[in-house]
Amino acid sequence: MTFAHLWVLHFLWLLPAAGLALAAGNRKKRRAMERLADPELLSRLCVRPSPGRIFLKSVFLLTGLGLMIFALAGPRWGSHYEEVSRKGVDIMVTVDVSPSMMVSDIKPNRLERARREILDFLRVARDRVGLVPFSGAAFVQCPLTLDYGALRMFIGEMGPDLIPVPGTDLGAAIDTALSAFDFTSETDRVILLITDGEDNENRGVTAARRAAEKGVRIFVFGMGDPAGGPVPATDGKGGFKKDRTGRMVLSKLNEEGLRRIADITGGTYVRSVAGDLDLDVLYFEGIRSETTARTLKSGKIRVSEERFSLFLLAAFLFLFLESVIAGGERDRRNGVWTGFLRFRRIFPVFLGMVFIGIPSARAAAAGDPDDLYRKGRFKEAEAAYAERDMNHPKDIRYRYNRGCAAYRGSDLDAARAAFSSVLRRTKDRDVRFRSLYNL
Repeated sequence: MTFAHLWVLHFLWLLPAAGLALAAGNRKKRRAMERLADPELLSRLCVRPSPGRIFLKSVFLLTGLGLMIFALAGPRWGSHYEEVSRKGVDIMVTVDVSPSMMVSDIKPNRLERARREILDFLRVARDRVGLVPFSGAAFVQCPLTLDYGALRMFIGEMGPDLIPVPGTDLGAAIDTALSAFDFTSETDRVILLITDGEDNENRGVTAARRAAEKGVRIFVFGMGDPAGGPVPATDGKGGFKKDRTGRMVLSKLNEEGLRRIADITGGTYVRSVAGDLDLDVLYFEGIRSETTARTLKSGKIRVSEERFSLFLLAAFLFLFLESVIAGGERDRRNGVWTGFLRFRRIFPVFLGMVFIGIPSARAAAAGDPDDLYRKGRFKEAEAAYAERDMNHPKDIRYRYNRGCAAYRGSDLDAARAAFSSVLRRTKDRDVRFRSLYNL
């Protein structure tokens, strides 16, 4: 047996105190009546409660309250399987790891900024993603996968010494990414090109045309500043690279060439200017808006059965029995009707638990994120909000709620990514204030 709200069971410690309070109350009542008159006269003036019946009524009352606490804790046992699916697109992330990406015209440098952007992108994405690093050559470091943990490991290994071939060949990067797609599937295919735009081989535009012919869109994320910056030396002695005349080599962001590559394939170009999560704008306002999410993975998940209704029913029976048990001769003459009159005082509480609990359980089974959040199932709520966020990328409420669920679930990195994304993408002052406050 498991519980949705295990902390509620701490209220069971109140039952012994309630039992002592009932015993003390009954004893105080008996002594007050003994002071009123002699026992013989008292039995003629009023009904003398039966000690056995009083004890039984107290036991039934405490048992009913205990069962109601168990019901509020959300007991579960047994399970069933539900069919689930994950929708998204296939995205090959191509990252420039040439020495020019070590230029620090954006802080801390172009490559480190790109690494941070990709990691933040993985916190909000629900797609199948692959990785292709490139410089003068390119290779598939990670094929298309839903295992973001493996992707994060490969991203952490990226550096200018990963590929020994010097230069920057955008054509090789695009062609290598194209080779990693499965063109027999109906999934939309996207190349996310992250580079400073220096194309030493001048093959990027030609490769972009081949991608367009195959229906693959290229979304370009430009790293750097058009004014450029000096390229750090790679000889281990420090300083910056110099040409044959002794002048420092400057690397400039080639925005014109990158825009042309994006336009040829029907993609979008975005430049990294404001800090981490610039890629988030390209993803939601570009990739998600221009593509159709299709089923990437389907299967069955095990769902626990909610059993709170059994405890509510047992609580109902015990409380009803407590109400109809006669406490004395007069109660026995009045019969069950007196019990009904007493039970009606607690019946609204029981009815409220039924009407609140049953819809909540059904909503939780259906994956309603708001109900999952209220029930304290923050990991499940975050996943449900993420699903709605992917299906409705323009509705910023799901992103904000996703951040709240991630924070309550102690996933601080995911919460930061979600709140930062909201801050970047909404103009609502109230939502911006709450997001900034949470950050």
